[in-house]
Amino acid sequence: MLAFLASLVMAFLLGFFLEATLGMIGFWFLEVSSLLFVYMLFTFFFSGHMFPIDILPAGWAAVLRFIPLQYLAYFPAAVFLGKIKGTNWPWAYRAVRLGAVVHFA
Repeated sequence: MLAFLASLVMAFLLGFFLEATLGMIGFWFLEVSSLLFVYMLFTFFFSGHMFPIDILPAGWAAVLRFIPLQYLAYFPAAVFLGKIKGTNWPWAYRAVRLGAVVHFA
């Protein structure tokens, strides 16, 4: 349960920092609605909101392991359902996720 709570807090922070970055881009550009649309499209498809990432082909899943979008929805749900346990939570997951949060902070 502690891993799920930590995963949920980091998902919230990551989502907040990604959205704040888009908000800061709006400072320089007059129209950001198309950029926001593209961001939301990628977020819904590659974060696990629409379907689980497990059903993607191996090539796509390998690419998605290195972008932080899967940590917004798929990863906290997988931790909660017990698909990813403490010993199965590789350091690569932790490093990519924590690195993304620190990068956007």
